[in-house]
Amino acid sequence: MYEIVWLPIIDLSMSYDVKRFWELKQLMKWSVAVEPTRVEADVVEFVKKEWHFIRQAIAVSMTSAGEVVCQNALPMLWTWGNTAFPFSDKTEQILWNSVDERHGWKLDLVLDDFIVPELRSWIENRTTFVCLFGGGDISWIQEFTEKVKYAAYAAGVTLKLVFVGKNKAKLGLSKTDLSRDIKVIESEIRWRFWTKLESILHAKIRHGKTTTAYKTDVVIHEALKVVGHGGKGESWAVFSMGPDPMVTTDGETGLTIMSNYLNWRQDTTGLRFLEGVKHYKEVISRDVHGCIKVHLPVLGRVPGIMVCPDCSKVMDMFYTYRCCDE
Repeated sequence: MYEIVWLPIIDLSMSYDVKRFWELKQLMKWSVAVEPTRVEADVVEFVKKEWHFIRQAIAVSMTSAGEVVCQNALPMLWTWGNTAFPFSDKTEQILWNSVDERHGWKLDLVLDDFIVPELRSWIENRTTFVCLFGGGDISWIQEFTEKVKYAAYAAGVTLKLVFVGKNKAKLGLSKTDLSRDIKVIESEIRWRFWTKLESILHAKIRHGKTTTAYKTDVVIHEALKVVGHGGKGESWAVFSMGPDPMVTTDGETGLTIMSNYLNWRQDTTGLRFLEGVKHYKEVISRDVHGCIKVHLPVLGRVPGIMVCPDCSKVMDMFYTYRCCDE
């Protein structure tokens, strides 16, 4: 059992939306410490200095005795849910140690039953080929999905197309813009997908995986690619089949793979379809390196060194200051 207490901290030098505060309070099932205007300045200073609060919401986890066991448990909650209880750094480390760094990039790591209710049945059916994709180029989407449908039909696998749009985009393509056989994750839920990916990266950064295990940790490699493409609104695709590790591509590579299916179809029908996708991607992706840019919100501490998932070079880090949401 645990309790959640919301401490609303705002910039008192500016007016805030009182109506919105009370609307949020009514929606919340947990406790609210006090109204924003009643949070004392010393408390705010302590939270900023000791808990490294800047602007983005954080969740400080502590024992019943008041001992802080995690300065920000939000990434842990988004990734593992209540499985991570009691939400300590140690518990999170144990959970991540249970994920195979080489083979842990799987569908149930980036999706959950709330985002896709059919998720479990898709994973259990080994002949179901799931294609997650995103971006805002309708021409690419139409051509890409047409090629995927043909390849999946020819390979004798059941196809599930899932569109998750662009990261942080308030407006974008919807169900009415795409064909009826594409499952569109609408914006009201879509943010969960992107938040889960960002949470994976934050956890890996906090536990030092970006520098110590970048050569072997496939999970952070692939999450970086999707977040990078999604943040710029570029096209991308992730292919999954059963419980096997997923295959991640940028939009151009994904389209090339599916367009050239006849070139690699031999011995890749049925259960071996995903294996064929992976192998052909490796063939055409040699010596190809695109520019990867990743924008992550600062949740408490500033992220450390990040290594490029393609070329293994240390990536440059820049600070971006923004006064409002996109």
